[in-house]
Amino acid sequence: MAGSVTLRLGTDEQTPHPQAKAGKIVGIADDDEGGQALIVEIDGHTHRGDGSHYHITGSLAEGRHAKESNDVLASGWAALKTPVNVALEHAQWSDSRGPRP
Repeated sequence: MAGSVTLRLGTDEQTPHPQAKAGKIVGIADDDEGGQALIVEIDGHTHRGDGSHYHITGSLAEGRHAKESNDVLASGWAALKTPVNVALEHAQWSDSRGPRP
């Protein structure tokens, strides 16, 4: 699975990377209109420190945008019966061109 988990909004080049190398997908938020977020638990919690939860944008319908997953998530989410392990690789996104190691 390709995707990203946002540490929190408002990071910069001086923001230290988290130490976790793995997490678990523990829940899902879905608006039934093509917006979906997979909730990720890192180091035992899902809250990421800026009022949202760690998540991966799961699917988007035509005309939808990844940032809309935050709105979908704000409406609540349901826990998965069986969490799914996920590997984490640290990267800093500098702009729309992609990650910076």
